[in-house]
Amino acid sequence: MASFPALPEELAIGIFSYLAKEDLCALRLTSKRFANSTCRSLFSTVRLYPSSESIEKYNAMLEHPDISKAVHHVYLNTIEEDAYMMKDGTWFSVQTDAAASNVKDISIRNIQNINDPALVKSKHFQTVLSRITSLRLFIITEHYDPGLEEDFTLPELYNFMDELVETWLLPCSANLTSLVLYSDQYFGYMPKLDLRSVHFPRLQTLALGNYMFSHAWQLDWLASHAATLQHLYLDDCSIVHYALLYAYPDAEGYVPNPLQPLSELVSRPVIRNYSLRWSHIFDRLRRSLHRLKIFRMGSSELIGWRRRHRRSQEPLTADASDPAVYTSLPLGLFPDRYLLCHMGMGPSWYTDLGTLSWPCEDEYGMREGDDELMAFVDRLEEGVLDREDKEALVRLVEGIGQEGADDMKGMMDRGWGWRNESVYGHI
Repeated sequence: MASFPALPEELAIGIFSYLAKEDLCALRLTSKRFANSTCRSLFSTVRLYPSSESIEKYNAMLEHPDISKAVHHVYLNTIEEDAYMMKDGTWFSVQTDAAASNVKDISIRNIQNINDPALVKSKHFQTVLSRITSLRLFIITEHYDPGLEEDFTLPELYNFMDELVETWLLPCSANLTSLVLYSDQYFGYMPKLDLRSVHFPRLQTLALGNYMFSHAWQLDWLASHAATLQHLYLDDCSIVHYALLYAYPDAEGYVPNPLQPLSELVSRPVIRNYSLRWSHIFDRLRRSLHRLKIFRMGSSELIGWRRRHRRSQEPLTADASDPAVYTSLPLGLFPDRYLLCHMGMGPSWYTDLGTLSWPCEDEYGMREGDDELMAFVDRLEEGVLDREDKEALVRLVEGIGQEGADDMKGMMDRGWGWRNESVYGHI
């Protein structure tokens, strides 16, 4: 039997990956061979903070001939103090150094939904994005303390999504193989995120968190990546099937920058019903994404919209920047997979039926379009949608040959669960 020092390099690295950081540091000092083998485990992933000390340490790593080759993943962390200031674009300017050319994976946690022109228009920003192959953005949005429903009236919520494709996605579209987009506020419908102008010819992995489906073009966009897409994760993603709007939508049914609801529409809101269902999505993915190997849909430990809108929030233990958040999603039909959009309602404009009065119960009675909502509710109560969605989900995971499909079928029985506080918790 070969002695441990004689093990192949890749096998030794695999063993070292199970060791604690302190043990790796000690092992690195025992021999030149182990110094090289432990380098990847210690320095392949670096967490960078907005402080001079953190940047100096990072620069020191890049200047080291061996360590610089090991750095492949960089996580950007924000700082708690509001008063802390740093020169705009410092981090991206560091990444343009030749020593940082190995960094292909960028994960930014808690990026506020504001694009500072001093950063996003800089040559450093464009240079770094153009070379990366993996981008993970975890977007945070501002809270409006007097009423959380007023969060939806803040212009930054809409401006950032309007700019996201051109500012963040197009510069890296040619090389990107992995894209992760999360937000602490639902996005996709309101605020609208229109992805039709961007295509990723090498995209293999896509993860979306709190993303809203409503239109057929979204399925067309996913299908356009059939040649490469192999892994698809939908974390707390929902379908908007009904919208009560105090603003005038465009021809496609989207509301551009609603800001404040129009008082003239309070008694006669605009009603939009959307026919998209999860069974449609599952069947389209099965027919279109011929290279898909892994599909996950569920609700992760980030808790989605429920955590944001609970008045007393429990501490969040999950690390949003850890890929395990979405790769370990428990596949199933989680209750919030269908939501209504009700402008002006609190604590969120997105709600399940359990927190919304029936259309005929409010002071204005039935409105045009409410009959379609009631037909949707009837299909829920009768279990028709649950059955159709489950059957389509089973067809999808079996159709792509996903490992463990039989074990996942039990999770698919969890159904809708509306008006059930044990499912939804207290808002």
